[in-house]
Amino acid sequence: SHSIDLPSRPGMAAEFAAHLGQSEVTVTARHTDFGVASTNERWGPGVFASTSLGAASEGIPRIFARSKQPWHTSAGIFEWRFFAGSLTESRFFDRNPSNDHRALSGAVVIFSPASAPSLSIGAGRLVQSPQEGRFVAPAEAVRALTNWKQQRTPATGADSSTGDQLLTVFWRWISPAPGLELYAEWTRQELPRSLRDLIAAPFNSAGSLWGARWAIPREKGSLILGGEFLDVEQSTAYPNRPAREFGVGAAVPQGFTQRGQPLGPFTGPGSSAQFITVDRRRSAINYGLVAARIRWNDGAFYRQPGANFFRRDVSAMAGLHGSVERRSYILGARLLFERRFNYLFQNGFGQPGARPTVNTSNLTLRFTAEPR
Repeated sequence: SHSIDLPSRPGMAAEFAAHLGQSEVTVTARHTDFGVASTNERWGPGVFASTSLGAASEGIPRIFARSKQPWHTSAGIFEWRFFAGSLTESRFFDRNPSNDHRALSGAVVIFSPASAPSLSIGAGRLVQSPQEGRFVAPAEAVRALTNWKQQRTPATGADSSTGDQLLTVFWRWISPAPGLELYAEWTRQELPRSLRDLIAAPFNSAGSLWGARWAIPREKGSLILGGEFLDVEQSTAYPNRPAREFGVGAAVPQGFTQRGQPLGPFTGPGSSAQFITVDRRRSAINYGLVAARIRWNDGAFYRQPGANFFRRDVSAMAGLHGSVERRSYILGARLLFERRFNYLFQNGFGQPGARPTVNTSNLTLRFTAEPR
């Protein structure tokens, strides 16, 4: 009833794999782009995370159609995107070859009102369902648009529309004068059964993300303060509907994952995270600080017997980053230190003096070079 393809420790043996990576082929016909891709599909305004579709997992092999350019109307500007792809489970999930692939259908629309061009509002839907053959069938490809019927999944009592669905709404507002940017995303696993259901319990089976950035003018550049907060922890809104962890499978056992990594929040089901940034931007040099706190897979924490404060899996992070523009390239570097307390909930007694927790430390140094 809480199934997801999210292996924490995949073993010590070496593994070799070859994939298409961030590849895309596009053909333009009038006002529409058509193509095939294996790139990461990102939805929402989040800088670090997303509640719907992020970049934590490998890209999804898919076909797509999207607006070539924004569509200008008297009401405002519209953009849209539709895709249908195939998800693959990791080799650590099960030994059943009949369900190694799942169909994923997605559609998103973004609107900027003519009266408020600095405001962008988006809405999208994802539906994953069992894939009958090696390739996605036409009926499976359009389920994000066509399948809205609610069905009860016996194992969890959750709603399903011939698969698992995510309904997301997001917005971003930028005010040039004070240099302020505000954004948010709200994603729900269960379709609202009525307007009253939506108003009475808007966060039933939902996850949210909130963020802000403020650019303060400085000599030869600006100082940018930012913060982002992610919360996909679940609570019981209705006693007759068992709470299902965010992103896990109800009709599809692998959940919203691609090759063992989550499609949405990289922090895992039932998690929460906070990020704070301070950046200094000049003409060709950027540098800054980042601090973060992540509470990993908190849904699994609550299924432990005798769960208490000392048995959570929590990370504290701090880091430096910088980049410089040189001719045709942007050269960057990032140093990040992480201290993870009670890694994978291995503190069996949950008392600070009875048994040491399994804490880990990671130091990551990353260099990048990308074209301007």
